[in-house]
Amino acid sequence: FCPEVFEPVTGVENNTPAQIESVLKKGLVELGQAFYLAQLNNQVKWTHIVAHAILESAWGTSRIARDKRNLFGFRAYDSSNYDSDGKFYYYEDCVYNWTRWFRKNYLEPTGKFYNGDSEFGVNVRYATSSIAGVNKSFIVRDLRQKAKIKNE
Repeated sequence: FCPEVFEPVTGVENNTPAQIESVLKKGLVELGQAFYLAQLNNQVKWTHIVAHAILESAWGTSRIARDKRNLFGFRAYDSSNYDSDGKFYYYEDCVYNWTRWFRKNYLEPTGKFYNGDSEFGVNVRYATSSIAGVNKSFIVRDLRQKAKIKNE
């Protein structure tokens, strides 16, 4: 059981950019500040933002992430993901713009894809995989444990 599946995704977690950076690796290194600011400006927990980037981009190493600086598969569709996805000049722009869009469409009650403020609710209409929300929740748990251990 992973209770993180049902917790609110919105809010702010009490970590510094350096603490966030300490758990990032591969293609996400040096984006701790971007994830921190996206959390503050959009009120979406950094662990959920990072977990989504990890799943969608294989820690920032996918072709879309490398070629288009798109860590979330933003605007990509399963049938034409490389051709249909968005391109960004900076990874930081991708993090901020995706988080703002995600909050507006999936986490706010007025959002067109809103089904609750949790990974369980988000996954109703976000991913084709029925367990994407569960997978993200286990990553959230792991990120929190690592950030706590490294920064105590």
